[in-house]
Amino acid sequence: MPEYLAPGVYVEETSFRAKSIEGVGTSTTAFVGPARKGPFRATTDAQEVPEMLTSFGDFERIYGGISDLSLSGGSPGTNYLAHAVRAFFNEGGSRLYVSRVVGAGAAAASGAITPAGTAAAEAAAFVARFPGSLGNGLVVVREVLTPVAATAMVNAPTGTLLVTGAGGTTAYHLKVGNDWRPATDPTAAAEVAATLAADTPRIVSLLVVAIDADGEDLSFEGLGFDRSHPAWVGHFMSATPARRADHLQNMFAITVGGNVSALELHTALFAGAATNAAGQLERGIPLAGGLDGAAPVAANYSLALGELSGLEDISIVAAPGSSAFGETQEINNLLIAHAESRRAYRIAVLDLPRDQTPGQART
Repeated sequence: MPEYLAPGVYVEETSFRAKSIEGVGTSTTAFVGPARKGPFRATTDAQEVPEMLTSFGDFERIYGGISDLSLSGGSPGTNYLAHAVRAFFNEGGSRLYVSRVVGAGAAAASGAITPAGTAAAEAAAFVARFPGSLGNGLVVVREVLTPVAATAMVNAPTGTLLVTGAGGTTAYHLKVGNDWRPATDPTAAAEVAATLAADTPRIVSLLVVAIDADGEDLSFEGLGFDRSHPAWVGHFMSATPARRADHLQNMFAITVGGNVSALELHTALFAGAATNAAGQLERGIPLAGGLDGAAPVAANYSLALGELSGLEDISIVAAPGSSAFGETQEINNLLIAHAESRRAYRIAVLDLPRDQTPGQART
């Protein structure tokens, strides 16, 4: 028997014999279904590993909010997956994987920076990284001018864009190695730094605010215009981010043609820009063309379930709302086959059509 030595402190006997029946955890769940945004497995050859979610906030950051989808073909747009995720965490769930399902016809939004018809090597555009109507948002770009002294000009990183002069007599310069050269021709002879320092020099940087269709925004500041700049906008808003967190959460990217120089990108970004209250050039670039696609079918669910095969800690798998999209039996068969696969050790929770009796559900 335990011997109590002090309030709240006691010694308890413990058996070291092996247990005949060992309990297993059943709290890690996986859901598959359509979402407003987020990464997904497009083909059987694609590799996409779902991220573990520990709150509904995690789901919103990666897969969007609870707003309805805009599915084509008259299919119901209720965001069943988001509702299921919110209920899961509200009811005490702690660990969840989500695998996004995308139907045929889904498309990613885009917004051209350069005029239509510009050759690909000379063009630039903002694009949504994932298909869906949530990408039909707005990207606001703002020019930030920072006055600098001669010392700061020396310490400026390669690829920095500098403007000198005032009014209509401004000129742009690019940091190449340790020298400043004309931005119009970075291969020209180096300019005299002292002369530039005496002509009201300001470093030109870029601030980007990307706003999705639900009004959620993400800001990037201190960006550069040249590929050699350590904070080049093409790195921070890459279509294929190197950082896992950026890959999961960044909704928008910029595409810049290989022949676009720093000055050309600056000119294109602020073509037709207006001056804001702070005296900065600012322009809004709308994105359009994002589509949620048609209602997903069994083949789409098969791709999503394939993402979960390599995860060993899942105990329950479900497809919330799948019965509303048709091919209910085929999707349920996929869930059952997934749970029955070798060494899966999972429970499949089936989504059945409304008004079914227990007998009908068994057939």
